[in-house]
Amino acid sequence: MRLGRTGVIEYYSGVFFACVRRFGKGRVSARLRSVGVSADFFERPPKFYLMASVFSHAAVALAIGRLSTRQSMPPRFWWLSILCSILPDADVLSFIAGIHYGDLFGHRGFTHSLSFALILSAVVVQIWFRDVRAWSRTWTLLISHFFFVTASHGMLDAITNGGLGVAFFAPFENSRYFLPWRPVQVSPIGIAPFFSRYGLDVLISEIVWIWIPVGVSLSTAQILKKKVL
Repeated sequence: MRLGRTGVIEYYSGVFFACVRRFGKGRVSARLRSVGVSADFFERPPKFYLMASVFSHAAVALAIGRLSTRQSMPPRFWWLSILCSILPDADVLSFIAGIHYGDLFGHRGFTHSLSFALILSAVVVQIWFRDVRAWSRTWTLLISHFFFVTASHGMLDAITNGGLGVAFFAPFENSRYFLPWRPVQVSPIGIAPFFSRYGLDVLISEIVWIWIPVGVSLSTAQILKKKVL
């Protein structure tokens, strides 16, 4: 599997609008209305705000990778980290399938849970790191890394100011949770809404509350590492 430079960013947007082209705007609009999404989505797409942006999810995944590894890692480690960080939002397709937002398999449901993060991390290590002996120190570190990378998606969504909360404990319990502090402007689905005033506000919000803290953490870790060495 090989991801182009813009492929990760545009993947889910492309899938969604491919469905629109395949089934027609009217049919998709009816599906969205049936699961609680505003009927004016296509006329005013910036109203469809349900998550933190792909940009920030990927940035946090790469930062976790930098902070959790001391040795040089193969390319697959990095692109799998990005993929795990954005894969939970595959559940946006639930709107097309007629699954209600608040259901177990609705948006911010099971794929945003800690259980899903654990399952995905085990699958990733089993398929792409077969040469690593099970239950060894390296195996445990890889499982932990991909777990935290995937779980970080729900944590970022839980500090946004819109949508429903995150079903951290699904499938055992489907209550939705936000963190007490929610400073991040919730992001639109797709790329087109970013080319608007609201899209600019989202990017500024994420730079202030996500990107700058990530940069500071990486810089601090690098300084401490040099002092130790």
